[in-house]
Amino acid sequence: MGSGASQLNQGLKCPSGYDPEDFQAICKLFDSFDTNGDFVVSGSELSSIASVHVQNKIMKNRRKVDTLKTKQDAIKQQSQLRLEVEINAITREIETSVNRDLSLIDNRIETLKQDIACWEIATPEQKHDCFVEVISKDERVSFPEFFKYMRYRVTDMKKHYT
Repeated sequence: MGSGASQLNQGLKCPSGYDPEDFQAICKLFDSFDTNGDFVVSGSELSSIASVHVQNKIMKNRRKVDTLKTKQDAIKQQSQLRLEVEINAITREIETSVNRDLSLIDNRIETLKQDIACWEIATPEQKHDCFVEVISKDERVSFPEFFKYMRYRVTDMKKHYT
């Protein structure tokens, strides 16, 4: 062995469906490593191919690392874009809700101011009618209706009538 592939090829056949030229190249490489001709490649004979093997593994792993880093960057970028889109959507939703609530409050404030303005210039008769309208169903004020209205206004009553 070690003198060429002709000795190695004795008894070895190229597997069916495999390229004969590639098989011949593998046989020649093995023959070059089998320095003592025993059809076995030992540890010391494998040193050079082992080095190539390790270099290939390193290159493959570096390519995998690069591929994974690229994928990682793409995921980070997609996540950032998704986050921005969702933040913008939530922000718009909240702004819409806040603006709607503020508008409702502004409308209620305006209505109350208009009521205040009307009550400030109301005549005694208009004030009477307003009070009766709030506590009575038939323009007559019964004690149960009066009590129902006044029970939570005792402090006001004491302030004005005692």
